[in-house]
Amino acid sequence: MRDRWRILVIISGGFSGAAKYAVNQSLWLHERGHQVTTVCMPDTWPEKELIRRGIKPWSSSLSSWGPSEFRRMAKLIAEEKIDLVHTHNTRAHVFGAILRSWVRLPVVATAHHRHFHFHWPMNDLVIANSEATKRFHRRAHLLSARKLQLLYCPIDTETFDRVNQLEIDKTRARWDLTPDDLSIAIVGNVIVRKGHDILISAMPRILHRFPSTKLVVVGPKQTKFALHCQAMARKLGVDHALRWVGFETNMAQAMHAIDVCICSSREESFGLTAAEAHAAGKPVVASRVGGLTEIVGHETTGIVVSPKSAEQLADAVIRLLADTQLRHDLGQQGREHVQRLFRIDKHIDELESIYGNLLNHLPNG
Repeated sequence: MRDRWRILVIISGGFSGAAKYAVNQSLWLHERGHQVTTVCMPDTWPEKELIRRGIKPWSSSLSSWGPSEFRRMAKLIAEEKIDLVHTHNTRAHVFGAILRSWVRLPVVATAHHRHFHFHWPMNDLVIANSEATKRFHRRAHLLSARKLQLLYCPIDTETFDRVNQLEIDKTRARWDLTPDDLSIAIVGNVIVRKGHDILISAMPRILHRFPSTKLVVVGPKQTKFALHCQAMARKLGVDHALRWVGFETNMAQAMHAIDVCICSSREESFGLTAAEAHAAGKPVVASRVGGLTEIVGHETTGIVVSPKSAEQLADAVIRLLADTQLRHDLGQQGREHVQRLFRIDKHIDELESIYGNLLNHLPNG
């Protein structure tokens, strides 16, 4: 019989791929029979999303200044008889690392990015979301093999399999796409790291070859960088081809509604968007950075290009838009790749194994 544990999941920040995964992780562990208490910062997307899905999280500022929040958290941990703490995002990582000295519980931190920070060696275990992330933390923080574990973020492939044509048509109509429009999409926070400006620079070349192409931008349109990108599109004369659609709550429908997914990132530790596109059977054009190359196989599930090269990006998109069969073949191979590597049940099995190994090898265990 599988062990059952009491797990405290701490999530900081607002909406992001990391926060989305952390919320889902809490729910998946709960469904497996574990007692999960989730802590979020007040009035943030993770808190609202958990409430929307029927879970009342514990609210905390996660302030590391002074002892008050640590005392409050230590009391919660004692009352809930917590066995293990799992943190996501920087503020939660810092809080968890300090909390470890208060409560003497094992603390696991999932590394969703490749940033240098003092807190990583203070955890009992760091879970890297890709081989690229694992290599970085091994080198930058000198973490031993015992303290560093690879675990890819999973994809709910069944959700992507259930999308029907009516839902796809409604999504495209909502985006103001005609049945004849070819659509490419970039998904995620509109920040410099994601490379929206590189893709916009590629649009004149793409539109010259395929004038009906529409670029769907799934993400916020009022960030400073988003406004910069909109001004850039107007200057290049391609703003008519852009569709700024905001956040999409149903990523399965969104991915099925496009022809090609673009990941033009300057840096990417994992690349959840690429995996979601593959789950929908869509090919991906991706920069050769970080974890993206572990998801997108060049000429097998998509096309990989040099980072920051608008010319290479445009040529790859044009090649895919020109060849329906190639899009289909790469997309189907991507779908099979995701179903092999990123299944939820496989992910939770591996996470439970990580927890079990850690808890069973504690000095007082």
